[in-house]
Amino acid sequence: MGNADAKLRGSWVWSDVVDGLVKIGRFSEATNLAKRIEDRETRLRALTRVVDGTTSILCHVLSVMMDVGEDEKAIELAMKSNDERVLFHIVRLLADAGKLEEALKVAEKMHYENRDYALSYIADAAVKVGELDKAISIARSISLLSADLRWKTLASLAQQLALLGAVDRALELADEVKDARQRAQVLTDVAFATTESGNEDGVKRVLKYAFHAARKIENSIERAWALLDLANVIVTAGIQDFPVILARMWLILPDEVGPAGGELRLSLEVYEDIGAMSVDLSAWLEHLELDRPVLRFRSLRAGVKRKRKVKLRPKRAGEFTLPIDIRLSRAGLSLEPSAPCVKLRVIM
Repeated sequence: MGNADAKLRGSWVWSDVVDGLVKIGRFSEATNLAKRIEDRETRLRALTRVVDGTTSILCHVLSVMMDVGEDEKAIELAMKSNDERVLFHIVRLLADAGKLEEALKVAEKMHYENRDYALSYIADAAVKVGELDKAISIARSISLLSADLRWKTLASLAQQLALLGAVDRALELADEVKDARQRAQVLTDVAFATTESGNEDGVKRVLKYAFHAARKIENSIERAWALLDLANVIVTAGIQDFPVILARMWLILPDEVGPAGGELRLSLEVYEDIGAMSVDLSAWLEHLELDRPVLRFRSLRAGVKRKRKVKLRPKRAGEFTLPIDIRLSRAGLSLEPSAPCVKLRVIM
């Protein structure tokens, strides 16, 4: 046991010496010393640090070569290294310099997963130099095996298009994201970007697609969060007349109501989890006496149907157009239609 402890302590000491040699660039000596470390795990860690050190130095050299205009030589040196970290570094240098074609050629030599990250970086760089068409083409070339990276890259490009006022093209890109939750997120981001551009009609168009995508989210919690995000878009954009179909309400009134009064029947069908809701009938009080001017519903979930009855008595004869105000206590959205009107004939 004592010999093993001594061996381990000795390995740690030599590992520290390897670190010191790497820091001063004496990689050959560091490698020879690391190979002699007896403890296997310590030896592997020391050798890994040598590799990391040489990679860091090589990346620095590549940066210097690019700074002095030796692009071709830098690419050649990077390709010889056969190290994906070095290849990704030269891809970034080329993309940042606006040399997109050269960056793409290097990226093609990388393993698919690293290549996809490189393509995403190049796509972002293409946007910065105004090459939107090329950026879209590059984003579409990201492998479906990297689905998350692909949709996030498409989302970023869709936002850029929306900011430039190209709403149709942004919607086309969003449509390429097949997962409902991800597509709803992309469309929400596009809607926010369109809001920043001041295009209210464009925001409304995007919201229609976004609500359609959100309704297809199977997980009820994720669907609720998606709807709340869209509610924030509506509030931010200051839109007052956007129809949000989260539920529908039917009012059934008797054709005529005599002095003794009658009965209002309200039916509510909920399409989404919308939490609590209140139906305000106070605007009717000018014409009718109601036993419950405000009806409240709690924890309304998708698929739920509710029916309520309210007694009504006329205050005077005539034909009235009676409005009804419906509000959601969560997210501040109104149901569609926001202000349905019902005509009621009262006979005294």
